[in-house]
Amino acid sequence: MQIVDVILHVLLLVTACTVLVFLIKASSTLKLTTLSRGILLLYLLMALEIAHDAIAFFVMKEGVDDDLITLRALILALVATAIYYATKVKRAKSTEPMGAAIICTVWVVVAYTMGLFLGLLGRLFL
Repeated sequence: MQIVDVILHVLLLVTACTVLVFLIKASSTLKLTTLSRGILLLYLLMALEIAHDAIAFFVMKEGVDDDLITLRALILALVATAIYYATKVKRAKSTEPMGAAIICTVWVVVAYTMGLFLGLLGRLFL
């Protein structure tokens, strides 16, 4: 079951990086199709994070750790904030709020990278 967890972490990281690329590209050109793809991937990222949490809790029977719950709630809040600001850009057709969406997505990518890196490191040495 640990391989499924690693695959989900890699999938979350790749999706977050793809979202970041779409948002940065949309901020420089303000193409609505690129922005729409980024927003769609943000929704997919949120669904994958919720599915990952459900799998970890119900299937793998992981214990409830306060720090882990806080981190996952923070990631979901960052993704929701990025969705809010990206849709605000789409409605207003102005790139002003795009910076907030990009910053939130950068923090999500950093969180997933650190989680994957530290998780793999922990499995190697423990």
